[in-house]
Amino acid sequence: MPPPEPSVRAQAHFATGLLLALNNETDTAFEHLRLAAEADPAFEPLVLEVARQHLARNQADAAHDLLARSASRPEASGQVFLLLGAAHVQRDRVEEAASAFREAIRRKPDLIEARRRLIALLLDQGRIPEARAALADARQPHRTDPEHLVELAGMYAGFAAVLETGPAETRQHVVALLDQASQGSPDSPLLLQNMADVYARVGADDPAVAIYRRLQRDFPRWPGIEERLAGIYLRRGEVSQAQAQLEALARENPTHPEAHFLLGALAMAVRDFPRAVDHFRRALVVNPELEAAYFELAAAQLSLGQPREALATIQRARDKFPRTFALEYYSALAWRELEDYDQALAHFTAAELEARAGDTNQLGALFYFQVGATCERRGDLAAAEVHFRRCLERAPDFAQALNYLGYMWAEKGIRLDEARELIERAVRLEPESPAFLDSLGWVLHQQGHHAQALPYLLAAVDRNPEPDPILLDHLGDVLAALGRLGDARDTWRRALEIKPDPQIERKLEPASP
Repeated sequence: MPPPEPSVRAQAHFATGLLLALNNETDTAFEHLRLAAEADPAFEPLVLEVARQHLARNQADAAHDLLARSASRPEASGQVFLLLGAAHVQRDRVEEAASAFREAIRRKPDLIEARRRLIALLLDQGRIPEARAALADARQPHRTDPEHLVELAGMYAGFAAVLETGPAETRQHVVALLDQASQGSPDSPLLLQNMADVYARVGADDPAVAIYRRLQRDFPRWPGIEERLAGIYLRRGEVSQAQAQLEALARENPTHPEAHFLLGALAMAVRDFPRAVDHFRRALVVNPELEAAYFELAAAQLSLGQPREALATIQRARDKFPRTFALEYYSALAWRELEDYDQALAHFTAAELEARAGDTNQLGALFYFQVGATCERRGDLAAAEVHFRRCLERAPDFAQALNYLGYMWAEKGIRLDEARELIERAVRLEPESPAFLDSLGWVLHQQGHHAQALPYLLAAVDRNPEPDPILLDHLGDVLAALGRLGDARDTWRRALEIKPDPQIERKLEPASP
């Protein structure tokens, strides 16, 4: 008796495999399906499914052998070559993989997944010109249905950003594809979300917002829309709009830690520190593993003048997570506020070591500014200068560092010419800053230029939101130096009304005969 025809054997194994699968005999079922596919490589749906399972099991050689037989047929589809390329990738056969992906595209030009895998493969190999050429070849759609247009736009936007093909040109092309998709009146919420996501990715915020709003109206329980809208509003600086979206999300889902975390960040941005503390605490109640929330909560507590509460928050993080730059950095800031400068500097040193062992980008201008300020408060002016200069090496226009270093010298009456130069640079960068104007007036006074100093100190006092005893004390000293003793005494009295200070009180004592 002759053996049955391949299609008959294939059908027998296929039927047996289906029955076994229904009985949850997975491995035996797969074996029969594999035999069915090998018996009839023209049965493409089964060949593709068996090949996918081979690849999922890291059986790249078996997948390759099956797909190569199916691909040898003249009528083999692009899908067969797509999976054949994936099998070659698993087998580290880069050129064969690229060839298979290109053949998949030739046989089925609208097969976006083949284009995606080809470009990713070329990028992984560092073949940037070829990747750019493959992306350019993918520019034009081969179908006009919204699904194809949106998928193509998303792929193009993603790779264009990596390949740096030009943001304006990328945006124009992607928006054109999405606008064309919109003309097909898509109504699937998932497709609409994908459209809006791609619009947002290329910075086309208005159509993205319109689609997200439509989803909120027509599919009010569709997840993730509030976060997406909040992200756009934050990028555009529309804080109240972002806050409204996140508050809606928090009401609908009180156990959503990211909503509370972002609301805390928004409160920090507008300096509403009590509200920030509340939201960060809520985020941690819902998700105690949200590591960043501990440090944001500590920052908010420090801004409220609560360094001991900040240290308690940091200790909770220290008990829960490995040592990190952030852990040591915020510890340093808290100890500095407690005026324990030795502890603060020890933690700054630990933070620097953590960063050098990992992400040195954390050692930026702000870090060295904070270390410099701590050294200055400790009275170590030489160390403070070293760290302020490190700060300015990284950010030459860091106005606070320019002012702090210059004022540090001016206060001590040393290196006044250099101090004045630094402070003048700070004032040019931020000409309305009361602190910087005060510093410039003070260094001029220290140089003996009292008349030149007076307008800067008057402007500093006038522009400061609240009366400040230090600014008033400086102004009084300059008025006294100019012989305006009555005005000087009135100014010192105003300073004492804000905060008692024995040094200022002595200035009001009658002169000795």
